[in-house]
Amino acid sequence: MTIESCLSFCTSQSLPLAGLEYGRECYCASSLPPNTALNLTGCSMPCAGDATQTCGGQSRLSVYNDTLLSPPGPKPVVAPGYAYRGCFTDPSSSQRTLSGYSTSDDAMTQERCVGVCAGLGYTFAGVEYSRECYCSGTLGVVANGGKASQVGEGDCNMICAGDKSEVCGGSSRIGVWMASS
Repeated sequence: MTIESCLSFCTSQSLPLAGLEYGRECYCASSLPPNTALNLTGCSMPCAGDATQTCGGQSRLSVYNDTLLSPPGPKPVVAPGYAYRGCFTDPSSSQRTLSGYSTSDDAMTQERCVGVCAGLGYTFAGVEYSRECYCSGTLGVVANGGKASQVGEGDCNMICAGDKSEVCGGSSRIGVWMASS
């Protein structure tokens, strides 16, 4: 493994961040998780493929960013009349943020989910965990008597199962669109 080979692999996956650990492990991401500790020491292992390069350390990642590649993100408008509202927590299966209808699909995209929810007449559509789609007439946030709260966009960073150029929520995190009328 070299820095170049890891960057090349991550770029081929449309992910701008490449992280190297233990001299030979390569990890890719669209963004760093919230509260990531930066500039720690311990990145001193030589790369397995080029000993003149440094490829992380024990439980430490050397992170590189391909600034020419834009990370995937939520589309501001998906389908006519559905605008992005943000990333929300999805507390549990018994207390969903969107609780009207759900489906899961290995071809899930933002458009696919919003299309399903719009077709069923729901006001809200949301994607979660790369392949899950939820629809509802209300948004189950604390202000509406629910348990969900809005969180930073970095929490909704899982690549959509059906389109690697889009993100579809995260683990217990749902990206939500709302119909304008």
